[in-house]
Amino acid sequence: MVYGCGNRMVKFLFFSANLLICFFGGLIFGFSMWANLDKDFAANLEKFARSVHHDNLNVLAKYQASLWVLVAIGALLFLVGFLGCCGAMCESTVLLSLFFVIVLILTVIELGAAVLAVSSKSEFKDSLRKLLGESTDANHLTKLRPIEDLFQCCGATAETKNLFDCDQSKEDCFTVISEWIESTGETVVVIAFVLLAVELFALVFTCILCRAFRERSPYYYA
Repeated sequence: MVYGCGNRMVKFLFFSANLLICFFGGLIFGFSMWANLDKDFAANLEKFARSVHHDNLNVLAKYQASLWVLVAIGALLFLVGFLGCCGAMCESTVLLSLFFVIVLILTVIELGAAVLAVSSKSEFKDSLRKLLGESTDANHLTKLRPIEDLFQCCGATAETKNLFDCDQSKEDCFTVISEWIESTGETVVVIAFVLLAVELFALVFTCILCRAFRERSPYYYA
């Protein structure tokens, strides 16, 4: 066991922090996956964009890519949190050093993905409005139907929904999808930044524990 009450407390806090990393990693994975796949939103939007030959597909793809990065990070953080718990319980400096390097790299990537998701959200919504605006052409009025069915909305925008054969009492699709993006995006980003704080504490505790474990080694004072 680690010598000293202070080091034992650090070990306990480190173990608890890694449980939180597992928990928040699972949440990021779940919410990011949901934001990408719920109601087949991404697939239907891309299919609609290609059907009207829209030229802003790269913006839509960039926003979706940032969420897929968070999916991968969430899965890795869950595994890394488990690795940290094992390193603390086994008092292994090798596992803790590996944990430190992986978490440091993931923290940088996670921060970049979260910033990208936030910065591209408004650009994504602008492209979404332009994309839905393409559907007001007479040749494309029916191509919005899959999205209308998925989101229970009517028409492309508030200004043009009277052109569509749908329930006019429903909200327009741009408003509904924008609100959906705001709610899911904010949830993912809040979880990501809370997790960043937990990771920073875990990195500090890793350094303290590694030093404590080395001090216990018979070779430390040799």
